[in-house]
Amino acid sequence: MPSARGKFSKNFKLGFTFILEKCKIRVRQLRKVLDLLVHTAQCRSAKCQYTNCSKVKGLFQHGIHCKISATGGCVLCKKMWYLLQLHARGCKESECHVPRCRFMDPFYYHQSLADFAPFPVL
Repeated sequence: MPSARGKFSKNFKLGFTFILEKCKIRVRQLRKVLDLLVHTAQCRSAKCQYTNCSKVKGLFQHGIHCKISATGGCVLCKKMWYLLQLHARGCKESECHVPRCRFMDPFYYHQSLADFAPFPVL
């Protein structure tokens, strides 16, 4: 008969493996969204075939015209700033086309990612 400790150890390993797999999936999703962000920043096509390009273009337009803004509590603006922050942290391009990439205020680098609403997969 297996001991309680052996059963706990097996359950712990299964739980840890599950959590690790979920983290890997989330990282892949974020990479796809960040690739989409870079594509959209350069895309000039009105009928782009890239999946969800028009949605991110709409998010950019919303950010330009929004009267509430992220600091005022606008959920869409918070999502946009979250993505811009993630992109800017890892961007090495000197001529990046993503809005505000090179001019991201140092304040945002020190903000916790938990302050921003998570961006759902498009």
